[in-house]
Amino acid sequence: MVYNELMEYYAKKSSNTPRNELKGIELETKFSVQNPAVYTDIYKFIKSGSMFPFLIENEFSHVLYRNLVISYLSKDKKVITGGIGKMPIVVVKKDKGSLIEDDYKILIRSEKKTTSEFLKILHKEQILKRKKVFWIKNQKNNRIYHISLDKEISPRHSLSQIEIEYAGILESRKVHKDCSAKIANDIAFIASRLNKQFIALKPTTKTKADLFYKK
Repeated sequence: MVYNELMEYYAKKSSNTPRNELKGIELETKFSVQNPAVYTDIYKFIKSGSMFPFLIENEFSHVLYRNLVISYLSKDKKVITGGIGKMPIVVVKKDKGSLIEDDYKILIRSEKKTTSEFLKILHKEQILKRKKVFWIKNQKNNRIYHISLDKEISPRHSLSQIEIEYAGILESRKVHKDCSAKIANDIAFIASRLNKQFIALKPTTKTKADLFYKK
């Protein structure tokens, strides 16, 4: 989802669009967060230049806000809409994945997205997802990462997490060897700096499906 959001943003704002080196693969880490207000502090911290070589790029310097409606069909499959009754419907299927870095719980897993003009979802709980996201760029290798605050709310539960996820590379058409390892190193650097600055952030492997999926 993050790559699609970034492409939509770039299509409106810039002729220079990012390329995804990891097609069909998601590489990310997550923090549990008790006070969502820390997200604003994270944005200000990065914007100040305190996390060089990662900077907020001028071409996409704003925070994107989005509301989504989600239903979990299983622990590895969910349905997303832009709001109740809106189209198209996106079906996302992810596998369990595996940790490739333990300190900051960096996860790599496959992700497959399809769209549907119509999909019946019978007796599935609808969950409101409130998402804030901005993008940062590694000035040394032109890779883009998103930092998001995801809050999902249902009548039974609520969960807030901050995610750091790879979103693409700018100004390059070369095939980079070992790109997943380099991306993981970038994510580990971002996570370590944020964790040092904001000690309330706790790395987690908890997924939203673990909490919200109901048979």
